Amino acid sequence: MSVSVYLHRLWRRWRLIGAVTAALLLVALVITLTTPVTYVSEATLYVASAGDEADLEAIVADGVQVKGRALSYAAVASSEAMARVVSDELGLDEPLDETSSRVHTEVPFATVLINLEAEGETAQEAQDVAQTVVDNYNDVLAELETADEGELAVEVAMVAEPSLPESPKSPRTLLNLLAGLVAGLLLGVGAAVLRDLANDSVSGPTDLRRLGLAPLAVVPTGATVGDEGFARARVGLDAQLDGLAGRTVVVTPCSSKDVDPSVTAGLQAAMAGDGITLVDAGPTREVAEARAAARRGDGAVIVATAGRTSRAELREAVLEMQDVGARVLGVVLRDERLG
Repeated sequence: MSVSVYLHRLWRRWRLIGAVTAALLLVALVITLTTPVTYVSEATLYVASAGDEADLEAIVADGVQVKGRALSYAAVASSEAMARVVSDELGLDEPLDETSSRVHTEVPFATVLINLEAEGETAQEAQDVAQTVVDNYNDVLAELETADEGELAVEVAMVAEPSLPESPKSPRTLLNLLAGLVAGLLLGVGAAVLRDLANDSVSGPTDLRRLGLAPLAVVPTGATVGDEGFARARVGLDAQLDGLAGRTVVVTPCSSKDVDPSVTAGLQAAMAGDGITLVDAGPTREVAEARAAARRGDGAVIVATAGRTSRAELREAVLEMQDVGARVLGVVLRDERLG
């Protein structure tokens, strides 16, 4: 099967793909609407030795030690002691662990810089939290770690002041909806592929040819007698029977779900004046008389329904006809999607 044909088959499941996509978009929208608005203020700090060393070797040694301590000093920003200070100064009515979770730090590799981020429900609140952390950093450090005599003393200096964010960091409405759309399309196409793989029904003339059957015509369900498909069926039958005059053809649905009087009526109208006798029989697999009539006649036309008649059902119907010595001339495929 060519790629274009398969894509066309998948496109027939556009309702499934659309439903899955709409569901994922709805989930993304709900997540966006229920996610608290969060602003983030950013600042950059610098960890340095607080002592004045004239000896070059001592300065280098101090620098190495400072780098080694930068990670532990960065953690002070989100410590309980810092959270208590921030909560007291800003009057935050929340547990200290929630205040601690507002502040995040990162130390770039092999540097003594601390990149600090502080969250708030408003841009001003985020900046206030960051500013409070920066202003009290060295005081909290002094409380948590007192340098012994001769030990390296450090201080934290500000490189970039806390910013006033212009827009919230979350929720990201456009990104969430775009992610929901892409995920929905991928999941929808995946569901359509799985459904197509699990579906054993006949979908078109290609499936009929694979079963070794001649597709005489594809007509809408309840087609009018003047439908072009019946004229094509007449040409196919003429080729199968080498002339229609004096022939008897049985029209039999594969099963009860394929019964459609308009098919027989359309074939009769298309072959009017050819001296052919059309016998409208019951479903092949359910009425034994249908097989008997086909055996007595010159052949049978089986009526199937796209998307409903399974390949297994059609194979069984053909075998049952062949078991009684009847000749299957071809299949008229009803397609509800064409109606």
